Amino acid sequence: MSDARGFTLLECLFAMAIFGVAMLGVIGLQIHAIRTDGETWRQDKASQLLSAWAERVAFSGYDSPDLYSGRDTEIDYFIQSVKENTVTDPLVQWMGGVVSLYLGFEVSSGSPKIRRVCLVAAWDSVKTGERKTRHRLVVKPQNIWQ
Repeated sequence: MSDARGFTLLECLFAMAIFGVAMLGVIGLQIHAIRTDGETWRQDKASQLLSAWAERVAFSGYDSPDLYSGRDTEIDYFIQSVKENTVTDPLVQWMGGVVSLYLGFEVSSGSPKIRRVCLVAAWDSVKTGERKTRHRLVVKPQNIWQ
């Protein structure tokens, strides 16, 4: 058998084992890349919703009934409630609730009245499963031009 050429069965098994371990690392990287892509996609959609609705709020009337329907609340409490997923009435849901947009507002008691409008976009993280949020605050003073 000293002049036999080729690989033994044992050499082939070792080569396949090394290749298998290397492929596990590549598969792990692919799964991580897919999750990261999904997370980035949700963050991007949340930012788009925030920008679009912040512009809509900025150009709406002070007493616009489609935007201000009984959500007068303290802003910090509202943001925390959205993070804890205790707010149940989103203003907009995108892709069946993948990203949801919530609107809360706070009216000052002085004159002129100032309405602080808080838009909060929320989604469930693909990576961690926890609730992630982004928010934007729009300040609308009531004046004679609106």
